[in-house]
Amino acid sequence: MLLLTAILATLTTLTPATPLSNRADKCSIPSWTLQSIKATYSGETYTPGNAVLVITKPLTNETESLDCPLLFNSVCQLERTPADPDLRVYLQINMGTASITFNQTWTCETAQAGEGVGPKFVIGSGEFEVHCPDEVTETMTCTGPLGGTVVVNGTVTTVALDLETGE
Repeated sequence: MLLLTAILATLTTLTPATPLSNRADKCSIPSWTLQSIKATYSGETYTPGNAVLVITKPLTNETESLDCPLLFNSVCQLERTPADPDLRVYLQINMGTASITFNQTWTCETAQAGEGVGPKFVIGSGEFEVHCPDEVTETMTCTGPLGGTVVVNGTVTTVALDLETGE
């Protein structure tokens, strides 16, 4: 019973992730660290494969595991993540290489004179190598990034990236 009470006390003291828009340090430009990726391909043309990405947001020190269908066995697109409704993720993976783009809605209350206060967007992209089997099979798995983690720094823009067109 004492152990159960200690566990419940621990669970009630955990705090949920704080969205970037609610943080006191929201004028810091976000960045992301891709810890790992595992892409499993489907042997069926119209059945998507699956990608699992583990990302960390250094600004909040939060780590999130993202599960995403791989459309056409090569493209993953998330309009939001479970922990952050303002973060969009786009992954494109090919044999041996992959690219990832993060698009974060961002508001900074301390705009410089002449800058409008309001939402802006922070966009960051990175390219990295992945390891795939030497022999291509219908249900193969590729992992990465090779060489460790990939840090993606954001750049502020006033226009959101359209994930469908990449512009």
